[in-house]
Amino acid sequence: MLRALAVASCLACTCAEEAPVTQGRQLPRLAPAMPPSAGQPARVVRGPAPTRSLWGLKLGGSDSGAIEAFITARGLDCESAPAARRMTHQYRCSAARLPRSLTHRTPGDASSFLVMVRTTQGPLHHVSTLRHHSTPAAAIRDYQDASSRINSRLGKPTATSPAAPAKADFAAAQARFATSWTFSDLKVQLSIYKLGSEDVVVRERWDVPDVEAGVPPRPGTKGHAPAGRAGPHSPHGIVQED
Repeated sequence: MLRALAVASCLACTCAEEAPVTQGRQLPRLAPAMPPSAGQPARVVRGPAPTRSLWGLKLGGSDSGAIEAFITARGLDCESAPAARRMTHQYRCSAARLPRSLTHRTPGDASSFLVMVRTTQGPLHHVSTLRHHSTPAAAIRDYQDASSRINSRLGKPTATSPAAPAKADFAAAQARFATSWTFSDLKVQLSIYKLGSEDVVVRERWDVPDVEAGVPPRPGTKGHAPAGRAGPHSPHGIVQED
């Protein structure tokens, strides 16, 4: 049985940020992991991904039964509920440490948060994790390990930040680096950032392209927060809701 929990983490902004000047070097402007900003150069899009399976789940294939079996088998604490404004169903799972069975790596001192989303009458189309680290070194190792793991499954990325992250970059209040793998039927985005807090966050996101954007509003709502009043971002920037 799924257990309700308080959502412990929230992204304040998913827009691009101008990277600050750090000790030793100035970082170039970095592309956001999600969503693309207006005027951003078009990304190279490949054919179908070599796989859309992740941790035994299949994006574009796994139904609610498979998702719930996945949660139960791993002993995750999750909240399962329909989205308030969109015709999707969300599974938000928290753990002191993301189980190694999810990533096949040791997450160091990370506090982790997992989100899975399916359309109300459809299969899983979104899986993402936020992994908070108390030290830049641990976060950079996580980012590098995750990048290598994704490369081994999907090949070289289609876009990446010009510079690799270094510990000195996170001495500033804000810093962000991102890498993406874009296919006709899958988009994977990996980012590492610091946005004013002491934690350095690694976000990994797997999506079936264009599904979320095409989900209709829930009856009686307009699908998003009222005009001029953007609601808080969901933990992984999936949708904006009150």
